[in-house]
Amino acid sequence: MWIDDDILRLSHLPQVLRIFVPSQAAVVMSRSNPPRDCDKDFCHSRGIAVLKRLGGGGTVLLDAGCVVISAGIWVNKDFEHPLFFSLFHRALQDFLATHLKLKSHLDGLADVTIQDRKCVGASLFRSQKYLLYQGSLLVNCDIDLMHRCLPHPSREPSYRQGRSHRDFLINLSELKAHLTAQEVCHALQKLYPVALKQHLENYLITPQSSHIPHLKKRVSSAASPHASTRFQTLCGNDAPPRGWYVNKDELRQTQSESSPKT
Repeated sequence: MWIDDDILRLSHLPQVLRIFVPSQAAVVMSRSNPPRDCDKDFCHSRGIAVLKRLGGGGTVLLDAGCVVISAGIWVNKDFEHPLFFSLFHRALQDFLATHLKLKSHLDGLADVTIQDRKCVGASLFRSQKYLLYQGSLLVNCDIDLMHRCLPHPSREPSYRQGRSHRDFLINLSELKAHLTAQEVCHALQKLYPVALKQHLENYLITPQSSHIPHLKKRVSSAASPHASTRFQTLCGNDAPPRGWYVNKDELRQTQSESSPKT
């Protein structure tokens, strides 16, 4: 199944932002990652789901020690991946600097690093003026489990220099003792939307109604019969609201649209 379905279902809305901590481990591959980038036999033996996403980038392990950021927005530019990666990640850098007093850098195409080690990875999917972003922030992720699930990647950024997962990645809890993913998630839910809007405000546009059916068709054509259930399981039952809006009426409308009909 495509892990993006939950966002694509709301592509008729101008901006959708979801920030959550996964309730269980799952491997997420891009549609172009070779099979060798995931040890599927090991994942199957541990009951770890192997999911797909529309965006590019490397194969990742999401677990209860990371915070996932998923966003769907309409923008006034086609493609320009470096620009939009930098805008999303500058907002994250603002959060790391102001809330956690951590200095970070942008490295590679889609990474945020601290002390030359990666703490954020991300992917983008573009379809005309629609942009779907997914990023994961490592707080106290199980790097040993990642080492078992994910062999050394078939492609890597030059700054990785062949380092193992253990040497290349850094959890925020290594720098801030006792920090938990839930704490970071709750803080991000409050602070990140404001920072992100400031960085994106010159690029946001209203949805292109003629293209919305194309996006929603991707959900029905890509999803398995159990996709929605499995994604909800990954997100947990207490996943935060999907909408990111300044206008409270729009947010109430979004929550109403996403509520089950009786």
